[in-house]
Amino acid sequence: MVHTFGISKLPTPMPNATTDIFCSDIGHFTLPKNNCIQVSNRVVSSEFVFAGQFCDSACLAEIEGAKSYAAQLHDNTNQDIDQLILRMTNLETRQKTYDAILERVVNLEYDLVNNITKLEKRISDDVAYVFTEIDAVRARVSTLESNEIADDFAFGDLSFQVSNLEKNLKGNTTQLSNQISNEIIGLNTVLSDYIASVNRDLNSRIDKVQASIPSTSPGNPTPFPPTTQVGSAMDVYYNLTRRIDNLEFGKISNLSADNNIWRQNFRVVNATFEKLKKNNYFPTGK
Repeated sequence: MVHTFGISKLPTPMPNATTDIFCSDIGHFTLPKNNCIQVSNRVVSSEFVFAGQFCDSACLAEIEGAKSYAAQLHDNTNQDIDQLILRMTNLETRQKTYDAILERVVNLEYDLVNNITKLEKRISDDVAYVFTEIDAVRARVSTLESNEIADDFAFGDLSFQVSNLEKNLKGNTTQLSNQISNEIIGLNTVLSDYIASVNRDLNSRIDKVQASIPSTSPGNPTPFPPTTQVGSAMDVYYNLTRRIDNLEFGKISNLSADNNIWRQNFRVVNATFEKLKKNNYFPTGK
């Protein structure tokens, strides 16, 4: 804004002004030196003449402020333009992203329609299959209902046969148990008789061997008995040992009472044999 102080026309220049004021170039005006004018009894340099109007220092300050504001406005406008360009770039990027998302949505909708169509086809096929199975089950139920009387009769006959089998099984089990018990009792008797017979025979032979051994006196070593007697006693011992081993690894292993009897008799025979061996009744190496 230009301040004119109410003057619409420039006054006549005063080339002979008493005050020497340096006049310089202002804007597109070129004024000579000392080209000054008189305003309100003041001598003012012609440099204050701007755009055909008088302007003092306050007016010029206002003009400078306007120029500064215009420059700031220009800078702000440039910043706004930069911001608008940035926003436009972002909007273009967002538009591209939106277009890509929209394309994906369209593809998903297309896939969804296809999947729904396939699913409807599968559901239709499954429903048809289920109805077919229901019809088949109904037919089977009808057949079973028509044969219900015959099935009941067959079930009753089967129950009767099972009952007879249970009775026969119980009878056979009892008979087999009794037979096994009798066999065990008979085996116990036979083994007991055999053990007693072997024990008596062994004691008799040991007595004969001891009777055939001559008496000894101090300083006179005990002679060896005849080889036949020694061999006979050893044969009896080893035969008895072998028979006891065979019986212990046979059926007698399950008969605890008779097994204890066998072990007791064996300990008696073995103690007698060890006693004979200790008294040098058997040759070395036998």
